[in-house]
Amino acid sequence: MSTQDAYLIDVREPDEVVQGSIPSSVNLPLTILSSSINLPAEIFKKKFGWEKPLPEQEIVFYCRSGKRSASASDIARRNGYKK
Repeated sequence: MSTQDAYLIDVREPDEVVQGSIPSSVNLPLTILSSSINLPAEIFKKKFGWEKPLPEQEIVFYCRSGKRSASASDIARRNGYKK
């Protein structure tokens, strides 16, 4: 995924993700989102294996029912993410 692409982020826990996920999505569990979103880009990439989204990139969060993805969206907005 290049830095120009939108990010599709699955905010479910890893044990849920192994049951299946949307192709091309990446996993960042809601339970660690707020602490991870503020990591420096190089540490973020080393920890998760993908580039940290830029504040102006489009991000789509998803989960099983929509509740965690709504919370993730709120966390991202409070941390400067606009889309």
